[in-house]
Amino acid sequence: GIVLSRNGGALKEILSTPGFPVLSFFGTGKQIWPWIHIHDVTRMIFFCIINSNISGLFFGVSPNPVTNKKFTKTINRFISPKRIVAGVPKFIVAMILGKMHRVVFDSCNASSQKIQRAGFNFSFPGLEEALKNLLAK
Repeated sequence: GIVLSRNGGALKEILSTPGFPVLSFFGTGKQIWPWIHIHDVTRMIFFCIINSNISGLFFGVSPNPVTNKKFTKTINRFISPKRIVAGVPKFIVAMILGKMHRVVFDSCNASSQKIQRAGFNFSFPGLEEALKNLLAK
């Protein structure tokens, strides 16, 4: 999932639009984006290390993935000053990123159910509470 942190990573990149008061979603914004708070992904790793009954692969994602458009609009609710939220057409992103544009246009509805069934509880299961924690001043 997209790891959200105060100190860099995806959130910093999303918020860095120098000179433009715009937050962008991609195309229609309907693609599913799994995400996770840095605190939860760190706890998840330790949970897997200290529990000897844990085996296999787990997705590092929150239990509540959102669409790219909702992700962007929710971020906008927690920043000041607010920005214009607008979609960027696929052909423009393709011109800028080339074949890598697929990364932001593909949906990924990965599930956290396996780690939750193993007993892991998220501190930040919802995007709003994660962003409030990360972006509140």
